[in-house]
Amino acid sequence: RDAIDITRHLGLNYLWIDSLCILQCCEEDWRHESAAMTEVYGNAHINIAATSAEDGRSGCFTNR
Repeated sequence: RDAIDITRHLGLNYLWIDSLCILQCCEEDWRHESAAMTEVYGNAHINIAATSAEDGRSGCFTNR
């Protein structure tokens, strides 16, 4: 949800979330889609990384 909020706040029209756009349980899909990740991320306006998140539901923001 944080990524959606950030995207809206910045006025961007598109959001790529790899864990939603790539079938994580399908090795063949992951291999196929991950091959395009260099192009996807390389052509992105910004990249958002929730580096301190415990899992995919933790969000981007933490208390310091």
